[in-house]
Amino acid sequence: HKYNRMKKSAESAFVKTRKESAIHTDRDSCIVFTDIQSSTCLRDSSSQLYNEIILVHDGLVRKLAARLGGVELATEGDGFVLWFESVPYATIFCMELQQELMHVSWSPKVKKLCNKAYSEAEKRQENVCNLSKNSLSSLNSGASMNSQHDCNSLYQKIQK
Repeated sequence: HKYNRMKKSAESAFVKTRKESAIHTDRDSCIVFTDIQSSTCLRDSSSQLYNEIILVHDGLVRKLAARLGGVELATEGDGFVLWFESVPYATIFCMELQQELMHVSWSPKVKKLCNKAYSEAEKRQENVCNLSKNSLSSLNSGASMNSQHDCNSLYQKIQK
């Protein structure tokens, strides 16, 4: 439901925005869809804290997208649909957004809420995929160690 509405909204916004701005589809452009993990659980647990999270999240998304030439095509709830002129710019956006969100000085109440929501999501994931907590954390730690190197490589490619 949510993603079909976002897709339709993005398609109509894309057509409108393309006419009004410098969006070119003749290049290797890229569309990015964002979504906050367990956002429904976060919202249902505390609408006040959820609103705090959304304000910070949305501000970071818009700031980074603007810096990297992204165009906001649509939003629904906590999700964004963004256009970037190239895959490297879109990838850098995604990586930097994750890094920025990890470095926000979240309040202790927000941290507690997120830890609860994400641990519940992880338990559901483990039940579905039969993964252990150790294998998930080793996958995550390996990915984060390489992300800075990957980000630097992408920056170098774009600057050429």
